[in-house]
Amino acid sequence: MFSAGLVDEVRSLAARGLARAAPMGAVGYAQALAVVEGRLGLEAAVADTAQKTRRYAKRQLTWFKKERGARFVAPPYSEVIPHG
Repeated sequence: MFSAGLVDEVRSLAARGLARAAPMGAVGYAQALAVVEGRLGLEAAVADTAQKTRRYAKRQLTWFKKERGARFVAPPYSEVIPHG
């Protein structure tokens, strides 16, 4: 996300007055906003985003394990995420 221009996107959104919009709290956007505002360095933002993404994915897997009838569907990309 960061290498694809996320910080520039967030900078543009913040300039339009959207820095405090609810979607800016999403994983990745919150860290990019911290970079734009000078509260976090780029490297730290990337690392924090990766960690929060892993935690979010784990919460999703935990939730689906409890959901009756839910079944795993492999993603369309080559590297399949382990489940179980």
